[in-house]
Amino acid sequence: MDFTLDFSHVTTKEELHALLKKTLPLPDYYGNNLDSLYDVLTEGHEEWNVTITNWEKSEEALGRYFLTFMGTLSAAREDGARIGVQIERSEKKKESVKKSLEVEQVNAFWGDHEVLRSISLKLESGDFHFLTGPNGSGKSTLLSIMAGVQIPTLRVQKYGSQNKKGTEVLLEGTDIKTFSRKILSQKIAYLSQYEERVWDYSVREVVLNGRFCRTGFNSGFVKEDFEVTDACMEAVGITDLSERSVRSLSGGEWQKVRIARALCQEPDFMLLDEPVANLDFGFQDELLTFLQKLSSWKKIGLLVSIHDLNLAARFAKKMTLLKKINRLAQGEEQYFTGSPSEVMNVELLEKTYGTPFASFIHPGFNCPEVYVKGEALNSGK
Repeated sequence: MDFTLDFSHVTTKEELHALLKKTLPLPDYYGNNLDSLYDVLTEGHEEWNVTITNWEKSEEALGRYFLTFMGTLSAAREDGARIGVQIERSEKKKESVKKSLEVEQVNAFWGDHEVLRSISLKLESGDFHFLTGPNGSGKSTLLSIMAGVQIPTLRVQKYGSQNKKGTEVLLEGTDIKTFSRKILSQKIAYLSQYEERVWDYSVREVVLNGRFCRTGFNSGFVKEDFEVTDACMEAVGITDLSERSVRSLSGGEWQKVRIARALCQEPDFMLLDEPVANLDFGFQDELLTFLQKLSSWKKIGLLVSIHDLNLAARFAKKMTLLKKINRLAQGEEQYFTGSPSEVMNVELLEKTYGTPFASFIHPGFNCPEVYVKGEALNSGK
C-alpha cells in the first residue's frame, strides 16, 4: 500500500506524532526517531510531503527505523523486504542562511619554496566546487590549509603580511584557529589523497570512527551513533561490506568507506583530495553523482581536487584552476575561478599547462570538453 502524508500544517512535535500515529501503528519506542524526523521536516522548510511505500500495518513488520543522508527514511522487515519513506521538499520553502569556509589572500611556502600566492576562495553551503591544475600547483596544500591541518614544515600567511602564524582561513566568518579540533571536525570533513589501512578493522568499525568528533574518544557510542553509521553506509552503498576487513577491499571500495566515515561526522563542509584518482570510469561517475546529490540535498559545501578537467566540467557548479608559480607572468594571478565554461577556455588552459588544447561541447552532457592537440592527432595517425 502506498500513500502520501501532507506535513504542511505540522508545527510541533506533538502534531507530528499525532499525525503519524493516526495513520501508522507506531509504538512508543519509536518516539526518538520521530523527533529526528521532525527536525528534518522543519529545517528551514514550510511544507513537506512524505511518501510511504510498501507499508504493512503491523508492529511486527518493522525491524528498524533510521534517517539516511539522502533524505530517505527506511526500515527493514524481518523477511528482508524494504519499507521506504521518501521525503521531498515542496517548492515553497524558506531561504536558509548559507554557511561559508574561505581563504583570503593566502600565501604558502614549503621551506623557501613558494607554492601558493595570494589565493582567495570561498566555499558556501551547497556548493559543488572543483579544484584543478597541474601537478605541483598547490591543490593538496590549499585543501589542507582550509581543513585547518597543522603541518610544521608548511608556512602560511596572508599575502603581503609578515605574520607567519596567521592562516587567514575563516569558518562562518570566524578565524579557524579559534575552533577546537573537536568542533572543527564536526564542521569540516577532510579526506587526504592517501590513507594506509594499518589496522585490521571491519568496514562498520571504520565508518563508526567518524562519530568520535561527536562523542569524544573516552565516551561510548549510543544508539544514534550506530543508526547514523548504518545510514551512511547505506547511502554510499557499502552495507553489504559492513563485516568485511578493510584490508580485503579494493581501492574503490576503500574510498567509499572513507567517504561514509566522513559523512558520519555530519559536517557542513567536505574537502576531498583526488577522491577518484586511480578508480575505474564506472566508479568515478557513481561517486561524483552521489557527491553531487549529497551537496544538493544536505547543503554540504564540497571542494574536490581533481586532474580530469572533463570529468570536473560534467559535475561542477564552480571550478578553480591553479597555476604553478614558476609559470606566472609578471603580475599574473595564480588562480582563476569561474563556471566550467569559463575555466575550460583553451587559451587559459594552454598558458596553465604549457600545451596546445582544443575544445568542443559534449553532445551527451552539453558541457565543454577539451583534449590535447598532439602531433599524432593533427596528422591523423
